[in-house]
Amino acid sequence: MDDLTETAGTLTSAAELLKKRGAKKIYAGVSHAVLVDVAIPRLQKSKIEELITTNSTPVRPVEGFKTTVLCVSELLGEGMKRIHNDESVSSLFKIDT
Repeated sequence: MDDLTETAGTLTSAAELLKKRGAKKIYAGVSHAVLVDVAIPRLQKSKIEELITTNSTPVRPVEGFKTTVLCVSELLGEGMKRIHNDESVSSLFKIDT
């Protein structure tokens, strides 16, 4: 998990380490996938099965690599509505376990 990836260096290095330590499948999650040119071949060659990110920024497709993009429009809209109505925004992120 990471908040932002541009070069995918940290993600792919972490995936390599996890694989060496016995991980069977590796999934990466980032809030913002701002993929620059060097990230594309790194992801394609990596041990990562799938990159899961949001559409908070435009996401470049990576040929031959599975990327799942989650839409944040409902969350952002609800946040704006709550700000406008002077309601709690932080309660949007509370997770009951």
